[in-house]
Amino acid sequence: SASPGASPPYKLTQDKGGTNFTLKIDEGVTTIKAGEFAAVPSIGSGADKKTLNTKITTQALGLKTDGEVHTAVTTIILPSTLETIEDYAFYGHTAVKGTLIIPDKVHTIGAHAFGKTGTALTLDLKDDSKLGTIGAGAFDIASIAKIQAPRFTLTKNADNTTYTLAVAEDVTTAARGEFSSQESTAGSTPITLNTKLKGVLLGTEPQNAITAITLPSTLVKIEDYAFYGHTAVKGTLIIPNKVQSIGASAFGKTGTALTLDLKDDSKLETIGAGAFDIASIAKIQAPRFTLTKNVDNTTYTLAVAEGVTTAAKGEFASTDTVRGSTPITLNTRLKGALLGAEPQEAITTITLPSTLVTIEDYAFWNHQKVQGTLTIPSKVQSIGDRSFSLLGLQYSYDSSLVIAFAPDAQLTIIKNSAFSFNSTTSLTLPEQLETIEAFAFSNPNPTGKKMSSFTIPTKVTKIEVAAFINMGFSNNATLTIQSPSVTLGDQLFVTHPTKNVFTTVKLPEVVYDGYTRAELASRFGQVTAYQDLDGSAHTPK
Repeated sequence: SASPGASPPYKLTQDKGGTNFTLKIDEGVTTIKAGEFAAVPSIGSGADKKTLNTKITTQALGLKTDGEVHTAVTTIILPSTLETIEDYAFYGHTAVKGTLIIPDKVHTIGAHAFGKTGTALTLDLKDDSKLGTIGAGAFDIASIAKIQAPRFTLTKNADNTTYTLAVAEDVTTAARGEFSSQESTAGSTPITLNTKLKGVLLGTEPQNAITAITLPSTLVKIEDYAFYGHTAVKGTLIIPNKVQSIGASAFGKTGTALTLDLKDDSKLETIGAGAFDIASIAKIQAPRFTLTKNVDNTTYTLAVAEGVTTAAKGEFASTDTVRGSTPITLNTRLKGALLGAEPQEAITTITLPSTLVTIEDYAFWNHQKVQGTLTIPSKVQSIGDRSFSLLGLQYSYDSSLVIAFAPDAQLTIIKNSAFSFNSTTSLTLPEQLETIEAFAFSNPNPTGKKMSSFTIPTKVTKIEVAAFINMGFSNNATLTIQSPSVTLGDQLFVTHPTKNVFTTVKLPEVVYDGYTRAELASRFGQVTAYQDLDGSAHTPK
């Protein structure tokens, strides 16, 4: 304690005008004791009354005994030596304004230390690396307009109750749980998050305090739970183009009807499990695609962006890897974590741009709930291996999937298994088509035998083995192959020569000459009538 006659460890300087004061705590002070500089000597009444023992009195401020101490101090200056601010230390200075700087050595701020202190205040945490404990109600959230720190800024929104969180430029890593709304996750084994956004800074419901998050252009890595639990975030969340990885649950339980903007996502290689709360995301937009949530609020429409000319290998697949004895890495831009726990069921509609020319292997692989019409644009010249394989597979017997080709389609080749294992119910091939490779439209489960006729165009000169095996046709279907120079692979439509698929098969007469009846049966199954293209009967040799 100070010796008798010693100067107090603070100075009150009266501002010009004689009504406002600056309270400056002396250098060398390391601890502000409980209630030491409160604006009132006590709070509450009766059994709840708490004595604060403040050094700031009406006499100290030169006010009359009926003066308003809580409106006298407008500025508080803390010393660089300060380490601990105890409970109620500066309670009740309602007129404090401007910037309140918390020195970098402060490691503890007690409960209600700055309660009911300030108006439109900027709270500057300086280097908050040593600030480990902030007590309940340490700051009056209603009085703080901005909280700034070396790694983030919280700015109060126009509603005067919520904030925008801006991570500072030059930050390259958002650490594990660093900007979470809470210090630990729920569950049987809670995970400690060590957030820099202490709940007491954000009021009694920190998960509802932040409505917008802005990330710096310098950001490279977002670790697990980094922004976990900000349920009120809305609008657009932009992921900067330098971000390479987003950790598990990084934005878990964050957002409502949110638009996720991936900017240029070319450097985004890893997205952890549950990185985003899929239920909260209404749209995911990126330079090469947009995912828009459907009216059911659980599934999406995938639209590849205009201007895209090549859908790269596996680019829009639902999974990162094709399983098997030799797994194939796809490097999909549709990371499974974006689409929820079952990404193969998330997309129900695919739209392709008019600019598209090439569709590479596995480009749209494994979207099992796609329905409606898939239109291949007119400029597409080739469709790669398994590019649309497993499309609509979950609806094999009750499907509405239609594969359509735009007028004036330039498509010349459909590669191996391009549309295999899907639930096509209507298919008209384009006139420029030349080659249909093996298993192109094969399906292990016929789709309800709905097509009554099917035509192979004139320019098709090569149809490889099992290209249309098990496609669904009605019991009296007619097949027409128009090209006089076509070569027909084995088992085109059937697994066995006695299987009934077509009632009538129409071929150019010259094509009949290249195959025996048994060879035709191995391709078309048991056929009631063979005909020439003009409809006249033909008897194979």
